[in-house]
Parts: sequence; C-alpha cells; structure tokens
Amino acid sequence: MTLSSGLFKFDSVNETYVQYKNNPKVANSISNAYVWDIFNDSDKALILSTGVGIDRLDLKTGKLTYVLNNRINPEINISSIFRKTIKDHRGNIWAGTYNYFGLFLLQEQANSKVEYIHLERNDNDSHSIISNRIRWLYEDRSKNIWIGTEEGLSKLASTKAFTQYRFSNNAHQTLGGKVVS
Repeated sequence: MTLSSGLFKFDSVNETYVQYKNNPKVANSISNAYVWDIFNDSDKALILSTGVGIDRLDLKTGKLTYVLNNRINPEINISSIFRKTIKDHRGNIWAGTYNYFGLFLLQEQANSKVEYIHLERNDNDSHSIISNRIRWLYEDRSKNIWIGTEEGLSKLASTKAFTQYRFSNNAHQTLGGKVVS
C-alpha cells in the first residue's frame, strides 16, 4: 500500500526501481497515486485497488490498463476509494469501496471487456449488504464471499442474498465490535 506515491516496482538484481505515477495527461498512467491493495492475478498481472478505481499491471510488459475507474466508466463516482480486491473461484474480481459506494463484481467477457455489477446497501432490504464502507473481502472454501464493513459482516452465498452479522451489546453470541477488517 502506498499513500500518494503510486506504485514502485523494484528490480533486486540491478537494484533499480520503476515508479508508476498518476498523470491525467498520460493515457494509462496509474489511475490514482493512492494504492490501497494489490493482489497477484493468475494471469501474471497485478491488480491494484486505487483511490479512484481498479488497474491491471502486466508484469511482463509493464503495461498498465484500467479495469474500472471514472476515466472509462464516467458513471462511477470519482471519489470511490477502492480499498480491497479479491478474485473468486470463477475468476471474477470483487472490489470493495471505502467511502460509501459499496461493492463491485467485475466479470471479464469473451471480448476482454469487463462488465460490472454494483451492489449497495438498501435500508429496505434485509438481504442487502450490511454497509457500503468495505474494509475486507474473503472467499471461503465453500465459495461464500465474506465482506467486512464499518457496520458488521456480510456473507454472500450462491443464493445471491446477503446474510448480515451485526454487533449487539445485548446478544450473547455477537461480533466483537461493529468494524470488521
């Protein structure tokens, strides 16, 4: 994670590094200087969660491409801080935002285009995600997606309905606190 410096790639053999910085005037520069999460994709690429979107860095070519951000998806709020990203057993990318914008499911199509589904908290639906402030994502052995938030924990099973787990001062079996990271 870097806060305001972009991404650094270090070559330990030559003891040199390359810095990937945000430059709005340069096509395919890193989408934001704040990198919150990184995971190594099985396709020999790094997936970066940034202050405004999701980027993919090809480790062989060094080429950076946008997966989801306000440059290629103008309907997405420019201030969506993408805090945590995982890849599930189907190859889908789950991206959680930290500033009240919820959860995104990214599905790569046959033409290499990425389509997304946006999942948000709905106060009128007890089977929606518990909070739009995502702190943590995990897929368990049973292929459930677990979402840690500022208001508790949500579990998404194959039924596509969220189960909510909340902290309660009055319950014997409860979460240890509201925030789950």
